[in-house]
Amino acid sequence: FDTTVALTIFHNAQIAIFKDPNGIEVRLIELTEQQQEDSTIAESDKRQWFARVGYYTIPTAKIELTGRYFERIFACTSNQHNSEKVAAVGGGGGRNKHGGGGMVAENIVKTVVGKGKKNTGEELSKNSNIGGIRIVDTEEYVIGLTKTQFLWLSHEPRCMGTSICFTGKLIAESHEVRQCDRSSSQLLAIGIEVPSLDALLKRWEWERPNEVSWEPGRFRISGIGQFGKFIEPNNNITVEIFTPKIIDPAEVQRENAAAAAAAVIAANEKAEKLRKLKADLLPPKSHTNDEIAKITVSKLVKAVSESALVPINSHRNAVEMTEETLTPLEINPLPQDVKVKLRNIKVSMSEELQPASENVVKMKLNQKLEKLKIEAEQNGERANGFKAEVKELKAVIAEQEVDIKGLHNKVKTIPPQPKKLETEKAELETKHEELTVVHTALKGEFEETLKSLEAL
Repeated sequence: FDTTVALTIFHNAQIAIFKDPNGIEVRLIELTEQQQEDSTIAESDKRQWFARVGYYTIPTAKIELTGRYFERIFACTSNQHNSEKVAAVGGGGGRNKHGGGGMVAENIVKTVVGKGKKNTGEELSKNSNIGGIRIVDTEEYVIGLTKTQFLWLSHEPRCMGTSICFTGKLIAESHEVRQCDRSSSQLLAIGIEVPSLDALLKRWEWERPNEVSWEPGRFRISGIGQFGKFIEPNNNITVEIFTPKIIDPAEVQRENAAAAAAAVIAANEKAEKLRKLKADLLPPKSHTNDEIAKITVSKLVKAVSESALVPINSHRNAVEMTEETLTPLEINPLPQDVKVKLRNIKVSMSEELQPASENVVKMKLNQKLEKLKIEAEQNGERANGFKAEVKELKAVIAEQEVDIKGLHNKVKTIPPQPKKLETEKAELETKHEELTVVHTALKGEFEETLKSLEAL
């Protein structure tokens, strides 16, 4: 909070003014004992200490018209059901330039200690049968040729709740209300809470069809409620009407049960995806480095047997290049028996094959070598990716364990339900046990696979 006016003592009343992070002024006023001993206010209605509940002040050039407008569309007789509440919604950079402002410090001093005409709103509200949003207090002070007026609107007396205060100044000689500059206002809207937005709209359509300029459309906030808005014509201020969502315990229980069932289904789908991922990515358990080398040699023999007759030197170079292409696989060196087989292939090819056209041989040999090189690179990328895939599988299993623990705790916290919900809870527990068994088996397979990979 930023200090606007530090703690000041004026006529035995202590006053301090601050600004909150939204730019709204907060005024603290400590009243004197004489002011606190007001016989018009019941002891049960007084707040603790010398505090008087705060209010939001909005300068206006049409104070009486504004007060009568709000009271006309929101007030009701005491035998009507009404729980309308009023609050100011503040914030920086409001969309409407005609928002509210605040009184200066001198006006607060005059409100506390000045002399003038005062109509106690608390006393008026007790002697009438008007409820809802209404005028709960009015004050006016004449200093020189200037008359300052205050008017408070609320759904309960000022000593019991917050209120909206409209203030205006009238110069006696001109009989003209001083225009208010609200260009730097922090007020976004005046918020009013009602039990039923539909009932209020129907009442306005029937009783006051031309007094409320209602904006089309409603805004819903999931889990909170809905609200609509209109523009107050005297000051061009946005007024938002809010209806809270009625929470049904049975509906909450159904939503919890549905969420738990959805969590079980999601966990089963995740386990199935994990099994498919393992089957697609991991090689067979018997797939060792020695077998990888033998498969590569068999591919070499097949490629050479399908090619045309080539010179001995060309086949020797092809075999040597194929041995070089095996190195990116990042596997162990070729076993000795595999190297012997490669040498035997060189000798057999040199004895059986006869010379052919050198250009044709080079072209076909280059094609086969390119194909073998691509396959070797693919095998190398697959071998290099095993470690990263193992890490991903570990993360997936850890995430699944967290989901299972959370689901287990959520199932435990479900309170006793009717028979239908108890049956759903039993089904969820059964699915949870099945999922636990599947997870345990999958984790065992993963550990065995990991051991086989580490053995590589």
